[in-house]
Amino acid sequence: MSKYKIASIDDTSFAAKRISAKYIVEDPAAIEDKETIRSIILEQLDQLKVHAGKTFEIVHMYFYSLATQENNGIPFCRAQWISAECMTKPDKISHNEYMQGIYIEWDEMYKHLNL
Repeated sequence: MSKYKIASIDDTSFAAKRISAKYIVEDPAAIEDKETIRSIILEQLDQLKVHAGKTFEIVHMYFYSLATQENNGIPFCRAQWISAECMTKPDKISHNEYMQGIYIEWDEMYKHLNL
């Protein structure tokens, strides 16, 4: 059984080639295990850097525990990767972890919301 499902993948290019992907993590144990989410980030980053025949310079990933959280834009984790070759770099996301060129923000606010 997959620990997550892809909710959407969108080409959000503007001034740089960007892609954004949203994931709903269906395994409650995976939501609490940052190492599992880190491995999903690394796995998906490799797939998103080149997606649908296009090469992207910026990748954003958003992880949700429920579809209602995705609908309300409340991720428990978001990640951003910016290629070193990107000429028009965006601001880095606020983050509390940096891993292999990826900025990661862990947010526990979703635990306090009844969605």
